[in-house]
Amino acid sequence: MGAVTERLARTPVGMVTVEERSGVRSGGRGATRLTKRGKPPSGRSIAFLTVTGVLGIALSAVGLSSALWPWYAPIQPFLGMRVEAHRWHGAEFAALLAVLLGGPLLALLWRPARRPLLAQYLIVSSALIAVLFEVFVGPWALALAIPVAALAALYPDRTALLDVRMGERWSRPLAVLSVVAAALLIQPTYLALSYQILYPYSEHATHFHWVAAAALAMSLALGGFLAATRRAGWRVLAALVGVAYTYLGLAAITVPTHAGSWGVIGGVLAAAIGALYVVFALAPRRRLAWYADSVDD
Repeated sequence: MGAVTERLARTPVGMVTVEERSGVRSGGRGATRLTKRGKPPSGRSIAFLTVTGVLGIALSAVGLSSALWPWYAPIQPFLGMRVEAHRWHGAEFAALLAVLLGGPLLALLWRPARRPLLAQYLIVSSALIAVLFEVFVGPWALALAIPVAALAALYPDRTALLDVRMGERWSRPLAVLSVVAAALLIQPTYLALSYQILYPYSEHATHFHWVAAAALAMSLALGGFLAATRRAGWRVLAALVGVAYTYLGLAAITVPTHAGSWGVIGGVLAAAIGALYVVFALAPRRRLAWYADSVDD
């Protein structure tokens, strides 16, 4: 702050650069003190953080309850079903609820206005999931979109939320990786929906496991493609998609013969794809210069 102030003092009036202006307004300790001493959060901001926090914690808690099923299956029945027969589906629920839905919600608790891509992903993903469940389960499934609709209405920066311009910031390697990953998801998704239609009264179908498998595939594909746009928040989304793929890959390797599992080969491919997503998400900006200009988080 002192260095910026000294530069301003030596600069003639009207000659302050954009960088120096931004340094005074948004960088340094002075800006931090101004933010802390500014007016308190609005009721809308508090409501947004409350809705986001409650949803994020609830979905993560429900998802994590079955996260260890591929490695440890409880003897006691869970919601009236034999856990041993649903160890892979427990992993799918964990990845969908705790990582792909709960993860972005919890990430939005910190500077949500700077990560509109996470909110856009949640809105589109939840809408697709609600429609999918409405088709195969019933009209009541549309109620799944109500909490996310509230989140969209309360989002701090509606302009950024409604901005869907892609520009020229696309990451080609991430786009290619997402295309490959989505192509590998087509076959298991087709089988899952086929089982749901052909065997609607089976134990897996009555517990919505096949529909959830299709919802998981859609969320993974959507998250990968949106991360490739490199809009604000893409690193967090890419990391979450990578964690989900890696976790599901390890689970598939552990229970390769269970119903719906991706098998050993599919598990190895998923773990490799997940690792690549995480590498892209965590790589420093200078390491990414070989395929793009400097990028935001």
